[in-house]
Amino acid sequence: MSSAIIRKGDSTSHGGTVLEGLVSFNVLGLPAALVGHMVYCPRCKGSYAIVEGVRHFRCGGNPVAVAGMKTACGAELQASQSAFLIGASASPVAAPLRATEASDEEVIEHWYSLEDGDGNPIEGYLFDVYQQEKMLAQECHFLDGRSVPFAGDASGMVMWLAGESEHVAKDMS
Repeated sequence: MSSAIIRKGDSTSHGGTVLEGLVSFNVLGLPAALVGHMVYCPRCKGSYAIVEGVRHFRCGGNPVAVAGMKTACGAELQASQSAFLIGASASPVAAPLRATEASDEEVIEHWYSLEDGDGNPIEGYLFDVYQQEKMLAQECHFLDGRSVPFAGDASGMVMWLAGESEHVAKDMS
């Protein structure tokens, strides 16, 4: 079974759009999307990285994204073309967000919450999330005081909040 290569401008299952692609790798005139390229998600209200790609097909060291692969917010990528396919017999590779060694205590996903001193959710703030200098989410909103979930553990993850507040975002792994 084969899957279509994702390109800049393709859509997601959340109604989003692939924002980036590798300009030196064009598929029918549009840049191909790789793991790490950003996708805008209107459902999750922010920009998120593509976190899955095909292990055996890389450009510049990054796996190429194909239809059915995921973004950091959980949206599934949808291809707008079907002429250029990659064999899907190989298992997809996840971006470095995921834990590298499995264990009984492996963190599958985590989120951040923004709460006041009484534990009530705080709304109205935007956040960006970076891990090892790579942007995972940009200008996202907290929903009911929680961020979208992020795959893997939080090692090396940094969150930036927009606005002034006495409140602190805390990791809820």
